[in-house]
Amino acid sequence: MQDNQTEKCFKICLENDCSIEDKHRYLEELAVYLKNALKDTEDTLIECQERNRFFSQSIARLQQECEAKDALVIELQNEIDKFRQIVKPLTQVFWQQHQSQLTYKHRRIKRQGCSAEPLINLQEAEVRLLRTLKSSKSRDLIKSAILDNDFMKNLDIAQIQEIVDCMYPVKYAAKSLIIKEGDVGSIVYVMEALLAFISLAKLTMVAGCLNKIPWVRDFLCGRSL
Repeated sequence: MQDNQTEKCFKICLENDCSIEDKHRYLEELAVYLKNALKDTEDTLIECQERNRFFSQSIARLQQECEAKDALVIELQNEIDKFRQIVKPLTQVFWQQHQSQLTYKHRRIKRQGCSAEPLINLQEAEVRLLRTLKSSKSRDLIKSAILDNDFMKNLDIAQIQEIVDCMYPVKYAAKSLIIKEGDVGSIVYVMEALLAFISLAKLTMVAGCLNKIPWVRDFLCGRSL
């Protein structure tokens, strides 16, 4: 509206044959108006640029958050897959063990009734396991190595926990021969430096005397758990 008024006044001034002083005054007013309009336009442009910069930064931040959340989702999915690999056979293994225990107890009761033999305290017959303190990082490394192994990932949680508790650190000199491919052994090795785990099927990699644990000894010998 103000633009039209300014243009109208300027035209009227020209049409009415205004004096040179009036024309000069109108031109000065028009110049001031145009300068103010240009300044307002520049201020609006700067404000739009600031908003654009803010929105660009917000979009970049949201993209980073989305990427981080996507990575977290993938990590959690991998953990869920590992957990399912343990839980899936867990019910079956637990049921088989439970049935075996019931059958064993039933047979012991029958034998006790026939021969009047005293009950054996099974707890005294259990092997005392030597557990070694270790950092959370080492425990997570050992557990992750077991869960990544196709042969040992089917163990139940308690058995994996026993392996993690009983493993102890061993250092070897450079170029030492620890095990040879194709050999059969009863020791589990987890190399912390290389974060590597070799399958028990061919190379059994460093858990200490795991063969002292009854179920581990049976597991390594190929017997059913």
